[in-house]
Amino acid sequence: MVVELQSVSDKALAYMGKDALKHKVLVIYELGGIGRPGSDALEMVKQGMSEGCIRRQIAESTNKGVRPKLVEVDGPMNVWTTTRVKTDYELNNRVFELTSDDSRDQTQQILERVFADDRPPPWT
Repeated sequence: MVVELQSVSDKALAYMGKDALKHKVLVIYELGGIGRPGSDALEMVKQGMSEGCIRRQIAESTNKGVRPKLVEVDGPMNVWTTTRVKTDYELNNRVFELTSDDSRDQTQQILERVFADDRPPPWT
């Protein structure tokens, strides 16, 4: 029940397919443009989580000219990412953020404990 992606383009979620995200956890490892405030992708993430679906009216080129088309992706969905999101205020009440300390000092402490069994650390 997981849809795992390395990254997505700004409008990709709207074209995933009607049931592609229904009751699923969407894992996106690298957010790129999706995490940009005001991006179409960020708006679709919010809609999928809050409103339980993504509904976008688009203009589609056909052999009879440009025609309107409603694109729908059913939810609800959860989104999980390893990338820190600079969320806008609307998304802040829809997310649960867990962060880790990836500072140089923390990494140093981890390496010291890993190599505490009498092996010299790799940096000496």
